Amino acid sequence: MQIEYNTGERLDNGIPLGLPYASAQDVTARVLQARDVPSAYGLRHKVFAQELRWVPQSDDGLERDVYDAHALHFGVFRDRKILSYLRLVSPEHRYMLEKEFRALVSPDHDIRKAPDTREVSRLCVSFDERGTKVRTSLGSLGVSMLLYRQVYQWCVPNKVRYLYLVVEYKVLRLLKMFGFPCVLVGEPTRMPDGVVAAAAIMDWREFEAKNLLSRPELLDWFNQDPEYRGGLLPPPPGAYSGRQVSL
Repeated sequence: MQIEYNTGERLDNGIPLGLPYASAQDVTARVLQARDVPSAYGLRHKVFAQELRWVPQSDDGLERDVYDAHALHFGVFRDRKILSYLRLVSPEHRYMLEKEFRALVSPDHDIRKAPDTREVSRLCVSFDERGTKVRTSLGSLGVSMLLYRQVYQWCVPNKVRYLYLVVEYKVLRLLKMFGFPCVLVGEPTRMPDGVVAAAAIMDWREFEAKNLLSRPELLDWFNQDPEYRGGLLPPPPGAYSGRQVSL
């Protein structure tokens, strides 16, 4: 697999996005180890505190909350640099859907708190990696797809079937377009910052059945070994760099 960079976009200070690296480097998706935690919290601070301003900035530049102690953390890395992140909160503990985002859930929906269910939260992609693409047998994919595949490969042996998530509504539509059968559990709602957010649940068994018929190559890719080596290629023009985060 090979990595592409969108060198046409620039940061606010004029630095190009996706600066080329000197040589091919490993890119991996994995469950976080203890040594990875500071960089993950640092990425979260950059996205949720500095960029989006959804949480207060901290003096140490790390964003953490009460859900972290009861979560499993995942990331995509190039060497030690974290490119993308999310966490899964276990059902024995409170979900953000039960407190911070309860208004996004319909009164008719009973939030599932069973061993086969987790809540996805703090999904984010580093600002300077949102133009990065991974060239695969499926074509060029964003780094988030590596993250989703790693989560799937953890969920299957651990008998986790359902995932709750809160995302921008336009991101939810993209997920469905890419083959993820997300079902709304409440009406999309405009948040105070203007973002239209939506809460949904996804069934991995439905994901498998749907893509076995419509996109068997995607299902095959999700079941491949997640370890691979990447090289650098020029980017396609106009690579997507919008928000790729959950709330």
